[in-house]
Amino acid sequence: MQDRYACDIGDFGKLGLLRFLFSETDFRLGVNWYLVPDEEGNADGMKIEYLLDINDKNERFKDCDSDDLYKKLQQIVKPEMEDRKIVSKGKRAVSEFEKNKILSNATIFYSEKLDFDKAKATGRNFEVERNQWVKKGFGQLKDCDVVFFDPDNGFPPYNDKKREFSTKKNQKKSGKYVYYDELKDYWYEGKGRSLIIYQHRTMEPADKYLRRFESIKDYIPQAQNIFYVRWHPISVRDYIFVLKPFHRKKLCERLNEMFKPNCKWSKLFSLHRIEDC
Repeated sequence: MQDRYACDIGDFGKLGLLRFLFSETDFRLGVNWYLVPDEEGNADGMKIEYLLDINDKNERFKDCDSDDLYKKLQQIVKPEMEDRKIVSKGKRAVSEFEKNKILSNATIFYSEKLDFDKAKATGRNFEVERNQWVKKGFGQLKDCDVVFFDPDNGFPPYNDKKREFSTKKNQKKSGKYVYYDELKDYWYEGKGRSLIIYQHRTMEPADKYLRRFESIKDYIPQAQNIFYVRWHPISVRDYIFVLKPFHRKKLCERLNEMFKPNCKWSKLFSLHRIEDC
């Protein structure tokens, strides 16, 4: 996650999903932003047109959330048109989600940045730095029931010929990914936690792309009933659910509510079962 992405269309879906799922449960949610410094040199993160009242297409987002998520994100972004371009007059940062209580007051956030350039400038080994960062995140979120992981891209791509990840943990771009082994303590330590992981849809063939979800079992063999929820508008994103048995029933009940025809979220998401939930 990068601060410059805060409140874009993906965040509307992400926050809406989490708000709906946990609004009627007593599960404590933890959010690991996998926050990295903002990149420069491209216009990524400007998918905020949905917050402008300029066409009927945006109407489908407004009333999905009963507590006005749409308006709250508008107030953070303060979008305007300048020279036919959309600009933000607000402060776009994940800290604004925490400050404005976009998620439940009981939610715990891990917001420390994973900064490759800072480690390099001080002569520190980035992979060692990353491992310490991962452990610190676990320490902060270990009392949660369910932890949501929000890396820029999701799980790293795999090079089948070389039988290794295309991006190593000691490389700068590794900050865009969560690695499978980084989930193990969350799943196994103590009573364990359920996991929800963000994954940005790639241009890979579907079978290769979906293999990333199934590969979780190589590192967490006890993980069963893995499924994913897909967000469709503007830019496809997936949310992978790896649930403990004692969380599965309630969270699946909430998902079933979300996918009832009278729920407006059902027009924006779809449920895909790798195995039966």
